[in-house]
Amino acid sequence: MKIICILCEQRFEPDRRQKHKLRKHPHMIQICPDCHSRISEQVEEREKLLPPPERVSTRVFAGRRNRSRWKSASKALDNDLSAKRADSI
Repeated sequence: MKIICILCEQRFEPDRRQKHKLRKHPHMIQICPDCHSRISEQVEEREKLLPPPERVSTRVFAGRRNRSRWKSASKALDNDLSAKRADSI
């Protein structure tokens, strides 16, 4: 099985893993190992020049402690909605 690289238009023989992927997904685009290494080097150089991303602290839902907060918040919201309905009647 010979494949043509979309960047340099050279024919190359894919490795076993690429062949398997091509059989399952023939619409996928493939590039030759030379172009792949060239692009990966360029990406690494670009990543070295970029500043490191800022860390964002995210709170993960962790058990019952947070569940009670959610329940109390939803109860307060329900009470507010029922009070508004009573006022409108």
